[in-house]
Amino acid sequence: AGWAQILIFAALCEFGPNPKMEEWRTGAPGDYGKGFLGMFGPVMDPEKKKRSLSAEISNGRLAMMAITGMVVQNGITGTTDSAMWFGS
Repeated sequence: AGWAQILIFAALCEFGPNPKMEEWRTGAPGDYGKGFLGMFGPVMDPEKKKRSLSAEISNGRLAMMAITGMVVQNGITGTTDSAMWFGS
């Protein structure tokens, strides 16, 4: 039942009742025209926008590598918390 709820939620997020969610087909990926947290307005300088997008992609890749390292560490040692360093 849990996986079905997750899949239904994901489907509602993608194809849900909000008709304004169609901008993903026309706009640039990740650019919703709202700026940082919707507070500071959109980034108008194309060079800054390119640099910000590059930084966001790099940070996302770093986060994926970090979680992959934690999964591998858990698979090898059986733990990722302080028990690995200080014993249990």
